[in-house]
Amino acid sequence: MSRIKLISVLLIICSMVIQAQHTGRLRGFVTDSTNGEALAYSNVFIEEAKMGTSTDEKGFFIISGIPGGKTYKVKISYVGYESKSIRVAVSNNNITHINVKLSPSSMQLNQVEKIGERIIEKNSTDIGLTRISMKELEVLPKGVETDVLRSLQYLPGVRSTGDISARYYVRGGASNQNMVLLNNVPLYNPFHALGIFSVVDPDMINNVEFFKGGFTSEYGGRLSSVLRMITKDGNKNKLSFKANASFLSVKTLFEGPIPHGSFVFTARKSYSNEILRKFVNNQNAPFDFHDISFKINYSNPDFIGGSKFELHSFISGDKLD
Repeated sequence: MSRIKLISVLLIICSMVIQAQHTGRLRGFVTDSTNGEALAYSNVFIEEAKMGTSTDEKGFFIISGIPGGKTYKVKISYVGYESKSIRVAVSNNNITHINVKLSPSSMQLNQVEKIGERIIEKNSTDIGLTRISMKELEVLPKGVETDVLRSLQYLPGVRSTGDISARYYVRGGASNQNMVLLNNVPLYNPFHALGIFSVVDPDMINNVEFFKGGFTSEYGGRLSSVLRMITKDGNKNKLSFKANASFLSVKTLFEGPIPHGSFVFTARKSYSNEILRKFVNNQNAPFDFHDISFKINYSNPDFIGGSKFELHSFISGDKLD
């Protein structure tokens, strides 16, 4: 009997090895054609094989178990961009790599009327996950200027701790039970001016993930929510410089390509306390803050193909007179 079991196990292993040798994998990156920024959560679908996936926050995707020795039509799509279809040959027991650049598009939608209905959701760890792109963040109501943390207060289940504060409650939890991550690194004091504004300049953010509950153990240490922000890689096509000012601060952004990579530099500093006085009933507002961010990334196919190296630095400070 034991010999029969051993033979059965060996047959199963052999069949799995044979099957693996007749399949291939497809991987790649999806980026914006105008600046090379990653398009997080794009859709990638292989029509003939009826297989698909979504890119991660870095714009990377991988599809395994594709029958090899064939050529497939792969469709890549992202909201606000023109979809692209390409022909890709998948070889047996090999990894096929592609880089896809999507072009922004403009469209006008007709009026849509939707009748609400209750849908029972499946029990999954991302049931409380909200993904926010910078384009969506820019259209949310704002105060003096766009603020990532202050904009969260307009989402369902999120409440402000006060009229002038950027601190927030999530589903009744305390404000210090919210974890804030910048490139997966915790920000233990993510606020300027004693909580009135956040330390994160929205110009350096690529995408935002906001967990209002149901997050996994890898985000342990907080009870209410997890805010995960991923910064931009920088323009991979050309040098770009931008500077602007508001009633509160002056800031600048400098980005551009380097050999096999790109960089981005942002800086912001408050210059006037007049607008801050409006938040404290025209009393003295001795607040002076600044924040600086720098990121460089490098990806050379001739050096550890498929890998990507990143160096990110973030400095923030407040001065109270």
